[in-house]
Order: sequence, then C-alpha cells, then structure tokens
Amino acid sequence: MTQGHGIGDRMRNRVVQGGRPVPGPFRGPGRRLRFAALFAGALALPAFGAAAEDDPFGPDWPEGPGREEAGYLCGACHSLRLVTQQGLSRSAWDETLDWMVEEQEMDEPEPEERALILSYLSEHFGIDHRPSHLGAFPNQPVQN
Repeated sequence: MTQGHGIGDRMRNRVVQGGRPVPGPFRGPGRRLRFAALFAGALALPAFGAAAEDDPFGPDWPEGPGREEAGYLCGACHSLRLVTQQGLSRSAWDETLDWMVEEQEMDEPEPEERALILSYLSEHFGIDHRPSHLGAFPNQPVQN
C-alpha cells in the first residue's frame, strides 16, 4: 500500500508529544481566550497607528515652541532625520538657514519666525544634543 502525501496526512502527523498530537493555537483548552486576545489585539493596532500618523514630525522632534515652524520649513525640502543628525550651534544653524535661502531657494522666514526656528533647532538639535555617533570635532571651535 502506498503512503499518501496529501495535506490530510501532513496534518495528522503535525507535532507529536508523548504519542499525542499537540493542538494548534486555536484548539484545546483556552482556545476561546486565545482567540479573544488575538482579536482584541488586532482591533487595538489601528489606534496605535493612527496616533503615529497624526504627528507629521515623529518622536525625534521634541515638543516645544517652534516645532511646527521648523518641521514644516525643513521638511519641505528634505528628510527631518537630516536635521536631527546635525548637532549645530545657534550660529551654525543661522548660517545654514542663510545658505538655504541663498543657495537652495528656500523662502526667507519672517524675522520673528526665524528667531523661533533658530531657538528650536539650537535647543533640540544643538551642539549639546549632538548624536553620540558624531562625536566631537576637535579641530573646529564651538561657536555659540
């Protein structure tokens, strides 16, 4: 007699412990509880995703005055991740904004908005908040 190789044969010989097949995740005692937990978890996922989608800047952009102004200004042309990696002093951020306006055709922010953006960038992505992988630049003086 030839042994069959259909799906029924494979399912019968799934996982065996002590001569008995081990029930699948939705078989055996507690199956209703496991199914209910899985179902509840699936319902909760959209709520977590929606909260992350509501924040256009992400968790790397701390809350504070100037967050939206800086985020929208910088994010209009490049990744906000690029900004978080800089670790520049206030004067270096100021020079960067000048360069963006002169060389990259960024719209010049109004003086009050520019001051707010500079404060935000230097406070949250300034020299004191330089990512550890960048280290210090020993041959460059720190300008504040």
